[in-house]
Amino acid sequence: MLEGLVPLHLVDTLKRPNVNGITFVILGLVFTALVPIVGKVNDMLIDRHGERMRYYVMLIGSLIMILAMVLMSLANAYGVLMVGYSFFALANLCMCIPAQSAYGDFINGAGTDSMARGYSIGVCAWAIGGIVLPSIGSALYSHLGFAKP
Repeated sequence: MLEGLVPLHLVDTLKRPNVNGITFVILGLVFTALVPIVGKVNDMLIDRHGERMRYYVMLIGSLIMILAMVLMSLANAYGVLMVGYSFFALANLCMCIPAQSAYGDFINGAGTDSMARGYSIGVCAWAIGGIVLPSIGSALYSHLGFAKP
């Protein structure tokens, strides 16, 4: 996701190239801690308020993502960057967990035996984004950098 841009931000803006590795270890720990919490809260909300709640959770995740991106882009200290990155992890989980559970429900609800085919199409779309988007981000960084215009 941001694996290509965060190291550049650490070097160019924060002048901290030596913390690149620990940054991703901390993010991994944040993801690991938040996955069961977000999954449990998502399941509780769906059980209590119905299937439509998953879309509200995804909307909240989108709003948290905006906050995370603003925090990360304006970070002038490592701690602020990590708070933004932690919000990024929470937002990512708030969008992905309900979407993945809905995806399985939609395929099962269609009454077809196409679970593997459906997931393979989703993974293919994700992989195409993973191939195309880093080159776009690299081109933007080469052209604009992190400096203000």
